[in-house]
Amino acid sequence: MTKKLIYQGLFKSNLLADELLAAFPSWGGVTSEGTSRMQSKPDGSEVYLFVPDDADETEIQVVIDAHDPSMLSLGEQIEQERSQDDQDLAGRYVVAMNFLDTAIADWPSMNAQQKQQWLVNNFDDVLKIIRAILKFIRWLLK
Repeated sequence: MTKKLIYQGLFKSNLLADELLAAFPSWGGVTSEGTSRMQSKPDGSEVYLFVPDDADETEIQVVIDAHDPSMLSLGEQIEQERSQDDQDLAGRYVVAMNFLDTAIADWPSMNAQQKQQWLVNNFDDVLKIIRAILKFIRWLLK
Protein backbone atom coordinates (compact mmCIF):
# COMPACT_ATOMS: atom_id res chain seq x y z
CA MET A 1 0.00 0.00 0.00
CA THR A 2 0.99 3.60 -0.37
CA LYS A 3 0.48 6.83 1.48
CA LYS A 4 0.07 10.27 -0.03
CA LEU A 5 2.37 13.08 1.07
CA ILE A 6 1.82 16.68 0.01
CA TYR A 7 4.59 19.26 -0.18
CA GLN A 8 4.23 22.91 -1.02
CA GLY A 9 6.94 25.16 -2.37
CA LEU A 10 8.55 25.67 -5.75
CA PHE A 11 9.41 22.42 -7.50
CA LYS A 12 10.67 21.31 -10.88
CA SER A 13 8.83 18.01 -11.08
CA ASN A 14 11.12 16.16 -13.51
CA LEU A 15 14.19 17.14 -11.48
CA LEU A 16 12.57 16.22 -8.17
CA ALA A 17 11.51 12.86 -9.64
CA ASP A 18 15.17 12.21 -10.61
CA GLU A 19 16.33 13.18 -7.11
CA LEU A 20 13.76 11.00 -5.37
CA LEU A 21 14.57 8.03 -7.58
CA ALA A 22 18.27 8.50 -6.81
CA ALA A 23 17.57 8.67 -3.06
CA PHE A 24 15.03 5.83 -3.03
CA PRO A 25 15.80 3.54 -5.98
CA SER A 26 13.76 0.66 -4.54
CA TRP A 27 10.58 2.70 -4.98
CA GLY A 28 10.79 2.80 -8.75
CA GLY A 29 8.76 5.27 -10.78
CA VAL A 30 5.32 3.75 -10.16
CA THR A 31 3.39 2.44 -7.18
CA SER A 32 2.27 -1.16 -6.77
CA GLU A 33 -1.12 0.06 -7.98
CA GLY A 34 0.50 1.23 -11.23
CA THR A 35 0.21 4.97 -10.67
CA SER A 36 3.00 7.50 -10.84
CA ARG A 37 4.95 7.99 -7.60
CA MET A 38 4.82 11.73 -8.03
CA GLN A 39 2.30 14.22 -9.34
CA SER A 40 2.44 17.99 -9.24
CA LYS A 41 0.50 21.10 -10.04
CA PRO A 42 1.45 22.53 -13.45
CA ASP A 43 2.97 25.62 -11.83
CA GLY A 44 5.20 23.47 -9.58
CA SER A 45 3.76 24.95 -6.38
CA GLU A 46 2.63 21.62 -4.94
CA VAL A 47 3.89 18.06 -5.22
CA TYR A 48 2.04 14.87 -4.31
CA LEU A 49 4.14 11.84 -3.49
CA PHE A 50 2.73 8.34 -3.29
CA VAL A 51 5.25 6.45 -1.20
CA PRO A 52 5.34 3.07 0.55
CA ASP A 53 3.55 3.05 3.91
CA ASP A 54 6.84 2.42 5.70
CA ALA A 55 8.73 5.25 3.94
CA ASP A 56 10.71 7.47 6.29
CA GLU A 57 9.19 10.94 5.94
CA THR A 58 12.27 12.50 7.55
CA GLU A 59 14.48 11.13 4.77
CA ILE A 60 11.99 12.32 2.16
CA GLN A 61 12.01 15.77 3.72
CA VAL A 62 15.80 15.88 3.36
CA VAL A 63 15.42 15.37 -0.42
CA ILE A 64 12.61 17.95 -0.59
CA ASP A 65 14.67 20.51 1.36
CA ALA A 66 17.75 19.93 -0.82
CA HIS A 67 15.74 20.33 -4.06
CA ASP A 68 16.85 23.31 -6.14
CA PRO A 69 14.37 23.98 -8.97
CA SER A 70 16.93 26.13 -10.78
CA MET A 71 19.09 23.08 -11.49
CA LEU A 72 18.78 21.09 -14.71
CA SER A 73 17.08 17.71 -14.67
CA LEU A 74 18.86 14.71 -16.20
CA GLY A 75 16.79 15.09 -19.37
CA GLU A 76 17.63 18.80 -19.60
CA GLN A 77 21.33 18.07 -19.05
CA ILE A 78 21.29 15.52 -21.87
CA GLU A 79 19.50 17.98 -24.18
CA GLN A 80 22.00 20.72 -23.30
CA GLU A 81 24.95 18.41 -24.03
CA ARG A 82 23.32 17.30 -27.27
CA SER A 83 22.82 20.92 -28.31
CA GLN A 84 26.48 21.68 -27.51
CA ASP A 85 27.56 18.60 -29.48
CA ASP A 86 25.48 19.83 -32.43
CA GLN A 87 27.14 23.26 -32.24
CA ASP A 88 30.60 21.68 -32.00
CA LEU A 89 29.84 19.44 -34.95
CA ALA A 90 28.62 22.35 -37.06
CA GLY A 91 31.80 24.27 -36.21
CA ARG A 92 34.02 21.34 -37.22
CA TYR A 93 32.06 21.05 -40.46
CA VAL A 94 32.69 24.74 -41.29
CA VAL A 95 36.43 24.33 -40.57
CA ALA A 96 36.52 21.21 -42.75
CA MET A 97 34.75 22.94 -45.62
CA ASN A 98 37.09 25.93 -45.44
CA PHE A 99 40.09 23.60 -45.53
CA LEU A 100 38.65 21.79 -48.55
CA ASP A 101 37.87 25.07 -50.32
CA THR A 102 41.53 26.09 -49.99
CA ALA A 103 42.76 22.70 -51.16
CA ILE A 104 40.38 22.61 -54.10
CA ALA A 105 41.38 26.12 -55.16
CA ASP A 106 45.05 25.07 -55.34
CA TRP A 107 44.42 21.61 -56.78
CA PRO A 108 44.05 22.50 -60.50
CA SER A 109 47.40 24.30 -60.57
CA MET A 110 49.26 21.34 -59.03
CA ASN A 111 50.99 18.63 -61.04
CA ALA A 112 50.56 14.95 -60.11
CA GLN A 113 53.65 14.89 -57.87
CA GLN A 114 52.51 18.04 -56.00
CA LYS A 115 49.02 16.55 -55.50
CA GLN A 116 50.52 13.35 -54.13
CA GLN A 117 52.82 15.31 -51.81
CA TRP A 118 49.91 17.47 -50.65
CA LEU A 119 47.91 14.34 -49.76
CA VAL A 120 50.88 12.87 -47.85
CA ASN A 121 51.42 16.16 -45.97
CA ASN A 122 47.72 16.60 -45.13
CA PHE A 123 46.65 12.98 -44.70
CA ASP A 124 45.65 13.29 -41.02
CA ASP A 125 43.72 16.50 -41.69
CA VAL A 126 41.94 14.93 -44.66
CA LEU A 127 40.86 11.99 -42.48
CA LYS A 128 39.57 14.38 -39.81
CA ILE A 129 37.63 16.26 -42.47
CA ILE A 130 36.08 13.09 -43.85
CA ARG A 131 35.06 12.05 -40.33
CA ALA A 132 33.60 15.51 -39.64
CA ILE A 133 31.60 15.42 -42.85
CA LEU A 134 30.31 11.90 -42.12
CA LYS A 135 29.29 12.94 -38.59
CA PHE A 136 27.55 15.98 -40.02
CA ILE A 137 25.65 13.80 -42.50
CA ARG A 138 24.65 11.44 -39.65
CA TRP A 139 23.49 14.45 -37.64
CA LEU A 140 21.42 15.71 -40.58
CA LEU A 141 19.74 12.31 -40.92
CA LYS A 142 18.70 11.92 -37.28
